[in-house]
Formats: sequence, structure tokens, C-alpha cells
Amino acid sequence: MRKIIIFLGLLVLGLFLSSARAAVIKATVDPSEIAVGARPLGMGRAFVGLANDVYATFQNPSGLVHLREWQLASMYSNLIQEVDYSMIGFGTSFGQEAFGMSYLKAEVEGGPVTTRDPITDRIVPGSEGAMGYMSSVWFLSYATEAGKYLTFHPVFEKVNLGMSVKLFNQTLTGLPTREVYATGLDFDLGAQYQHNSWMRLGLAVYNALPYAYGGRLVWGSGLTESIPAYAKIGTAVKVIGKGGLREMKFSQTELTVAYDTEIPIGKVRPILHHFGVEWSPWKPLALRLGIDQDISATDPTSNTVDNNLTAGIGLSVFNVRFDYAYHTFGSLPENITHFVSITYGMGEVSVPTFAPGLDYLEVSEPGDKLITFSPYVIVKGKLLKPKDISQVKINQAIADLYPDNSFFSLMKLPEYGSNFLDVKAMSITGRILENNRINAVYLVTFRDIDKDHPLRNILGGLGALGYVSGYKDGTFRPDAGITRAELCALLMKIRPGIEVEAHPKSLFKDVSTRHWAFRYITQAAKQKLVEGYPDGMFRLNNAVTRAETVSILVRFAGLKPPAAISRRPYPDVEADFWAAKIIQIAKENDFFKGVNWKNFDPDKRITRGEVVSILAQVGSIKEKLDELIK
Repeated sequence: MRKIIIFLGLLVLGLFLSSARAAVIKATVDPSEIAVGARPLGMGRAFVGLANDVYATFQNPSGLVHLREWQLASMYSNLIQEVDYSMIGFGTSFGQEAFGMSYLKAEVEGGPVTTRDPITDRIVPGSEGAMGYMSSVWFLSYATEAGKYLTFHPVFEKVNLGMSVKLFNQTLTGLPTREVYATGLDFDLGAQYQHNSWMRLGLAVYNALPYAYGGRLVWGSGLTESIPAYAKIGTAVKVIGKGGLREMKFSQTELTVAYDTEIPIGKVRPILHHFGVEWSPWKPLALRLGIDQDISATDPTSNTVDNNLTAGIGLSVFNVRFDYAYHTFGSLPENITHFVSITYGMGEVSVPTFAPGLDYLEVSEPGDKLITFSPYVIVKGKLLKPKDISQVKINQAIADLYPDNSFFSLMKLPEYGSNFLDVKAMSITGRILENNRINAVYLVTFRDIDKDHPLRNILGGLGALGYVSGYKDGTFRPDAGITRAELCALLMKIRPGIEVEAHPKSLFKDVSTRHWAFRYITQAAKQKLVEGYPDGMFRLNNAVTRAETVSILVRFAGLKPPAAISRRPYPDVEADFWAAKIIQIAKENDFFKGVNWKNFDPDKRITRGEVVSILAQVGSIKEKLDELIK
């Protein structure tokens, strides 16, 4: 939760910076709201969380950090058969930082004189003759991995930050006596948070510079106009593919789903939604679909919304990627627009992967989840792109590299339980190209529990969780009996419950306040898990029977025995036996799954091994144990 709060705090900052424009009446049009590249357009402009190529300049500048080399992009379209849109953009990365520069232009030639509609506050055709109109924007972008500068919290290792300075220019031609040119300045802010390998969150604030601080368009006549501000919050989820929710072996198929919410700032208009899907059945090919909501094209004053259908395709050939997008604008067929983008780059320019950098190294040992009883783990593998990798780091240790492009390291696990090993491919500039996270689970060992013992994993897991411990000589003695005091200690280590007061009195005649198990027995008694005998004794050193143990464990699990039973739970347990109902509810909840008793033998002394076998099937203990070792 703290990570999400920090992430959303960046958006709040951007909204605050933009709030000063709420009082501004007149507003110009930002051409970058429409022409953002054929790939994002094909996905309904749902790109804030996904942005990972040169088109991130327009949607979320922080996404430029994902560029592996340099990229050069261009686009052309004839919007609604009247407006010529053209774009050229460049982006490159240097270690943990990236830079970009782009130019976008929208132009109308030979159109009527334009005027401002007092109702919609937009530039519309007038009746004073023919003229031309051109609106352009220069983008100067910078992005960085937040962890390069913000080292005080580990969350920033997963955050990218970006900013684009925007230089506006608008020109009217054909009427020299009227205001014919305007210039302006503003900037966009962006951030991304890589939650894990399959989900990324994104946010961006567009035209965030307040009007009072220069965020406006100034015409030659002195007339000023604000530049509309808005924000987007989005997410992208990699459903299928390497690092995704599901991986398909021996297949290059990838499926990514993206969603953005667009929020207006300082202007009354509805919140808009953007949805997109990108499916790559084969690495050079991508198919896209989307819904791009926008203010109604036929009635912009009504604040109604058009659900514009979008579609697209991307194809990579060597160093070039071709992208096409189909986009409707409202219900009019003449508003259907086709966009074409071409992306060039150093090396291969394929459809950008959602989580970039997943093909630099291959870890052959250990597997994704390792169960080990040794504190030492061998980590080894192979470099897939050795020319790009300067070193391999496993957490903070540097692995040994060999001439055959293999790597090796012997790692020591710091503690029992889950230990994460981050195997990272590092570039020459110190950038993390790829990170493979391995969960190594280090379990506790006992001298008398060998590798073939059926309780080895259960005991190792319960020991790693801090629930069981052995004797001072390192043994567990699974065949020994367990006393009433030892059983109380075992259960209260799992669930401490009620604290014992500073100067307590003993609840039982034979339990001294100085006895090692005094607090455990008192806690268990206060939780009504155990009771004393009628003579006021607890008999803490008595061995516990099977029936007594199950009675205590059923209460510990919070289970309620049935009011009556019609048959024996075990052949040797009569239905009217005092613990028959308790044994029945325990059996129904699989308590005895690990012991395989043919007869229950209720008065037989239970062993320490049998107790942990039953405990491993009890409620929250089973859940934690399964999470750890399964």
C-alpha cells in the first residue's frame, strides 16, 4: 500500500501544478492529443502504463527508459480527410537515463477563415475567405530510473520518471491583417511503476505548467490562450508471454491488455476511458484492438461521449517496424482515419515487449522455486546477449563470467524461510537489463531426520516458520511422546494470543511461575484450549494421548463438533465415546491425512511426529506451510 501511495503522490503533484488554469476561459487545441503514433492509436490510446518505445514521448515520457538502443519514428495521416498530421520522433537511452526529441505538425491548407465558437471555445470555420492553419509542437524529453537519484526507499527501484518540455507554434496564413502567429510553452510529467513482471502502472499529467507561470499560447497581437490540462492513470497487464501471468512453452505468443482513465483538469467535461489489447502470435507481428473514448464529434457541447473503435497491426522487418492504425471518430463514415507509422532503430526493432529485457540471460540452476536444507545455493546460467552485458549480479554479489558465456556464483542464504535471489544482467553503464527473481526456501534440519524421512519437509517448513524447534543436541525425536507442557508451548509459539500480566499468579497448583512453560500453559488456559484436573493440578509432565491432543487441536482450529453422530469415526471409537464427535470433525477436516491410522487408539500416547503431521493439516498453519514449500 505504501508503494501505491508514493506512486499516486506524483500524480497529485502534477494535478496541483495544473490547478491554476481553472479560471482561464479561452483554450487552444493541443495536436498531440490525437496523433500519438499508430501503435498507441491502434490500442485506443491506452498507453500510459504500457509505454515502452519512442512513442512514449507523447503518452508517458517516463517510458523512454525502456529503450534498449536508439529509435527513430515517423507518422503521417490525413485526419477526417482535411487535416494533414505528420510526426517525427527520436529517442535513445544511456544506462539509467533516456532522452528524446520529437516534432508533431497538424496543417490545413486552403480552408475558410477560422473564428472561435463562443459555445465550444474551439477554432471553427468562418466566412471571410480562404486561409491556411498550422499547429506544431516540439517535444524535448528526459526520463530516468528513479532509483538513480532517490535511494532512500526501495520502491523507487521500480519507478521511472519522465518529463517533456513542449514548444508550441500556431500560424494562420492568407490574412496578413489578422493575428497570424502564436508561440507557447508547457510540459508533460510522467511516471511508471513496475509492480512485477506482468503488471505495470502508469500516470501522466499533460500541459502541467500553470497559466500564471507561462503555460499558455501568446499570439502576435498579445491575445493569450491557455493550453488544456488533463491527466491519465493507467495499467498494463501481460496476460500471456514470458514474465506474464501465463507462459506458453515453445511459443512466442504474447498478449497484453491495457486500460487508461483520462481526467480533465480545470474544465467541465466527462472522464474518458481507453482500452486496448495487443496480441503478438509471432515475434515480428502484432495485432491490436481498442476503444478510444472522446467527446462527441457531432455534438461537442453536449458532453456526450463517442466510443471510437480502433484496430491496428505491426510488422517488424530487420531494423524497421511498420505500424498501421484504423480509428473511427464518431459515427460519421467520413471521419474514419488511417494512420501509418514507421519506426527505425539500431539493431532489431520488433514489437516492444511489455517487460523489456527478458532475453539477456538464462538461469539454468536453481529453478524458479528451490527447496533446500543447505544455506548455500549454486546459481549458474548462460548469457544470451554477451556483448550487451558487462556483469551479472546476484543480489549484491558479482557472479563469475567464463569464456563460454556462462556465469556461476555460490550464494549463502541469510535466513530460514523464503529468500529472494535477484539474478540481474547489467549493462556497461550500470543499467539493469534483465532481472530474474528466484525464491529459495531454506528449511530447518534435524540430526535424526534424514533425507528420506516422510516428515522432513513438514518439520523443515514448520521450523523455518518458527513453529517447532528441536532439542539442544539438534534432534527432534519424532517417535518420543509429547507432554502437556510441550504441547502448550508448541501451540502458543504458533499463536501467542493473550499476553500474561507482569506479575502473574499460577492457575494450577503444580505449575510454578518459574517453570519454563509457565507462560505457554497460562496463555493456552486463558484461550480455553486446555483445562486442569478437578484437584487443581495441570500435570504438565503427563504424556498426552491421541484423544486429548485432537480435542485441543480442534479447539485451536476453532472448529465446532457436530451435535450428534450416527456412526463411529474409527472402528475402535464408539459413537458415545467422550471424544467421538471431536474426532469426527477432525477427520472431516483432513487432520489425519498424514498419519494414516487404521484404528484411532484414543488412549494411546501420541508421538511428536504425529502431532506435527496433524498440525500441518490445520487451518492457517496448512496455508502458511503450503505457501512456503509448495
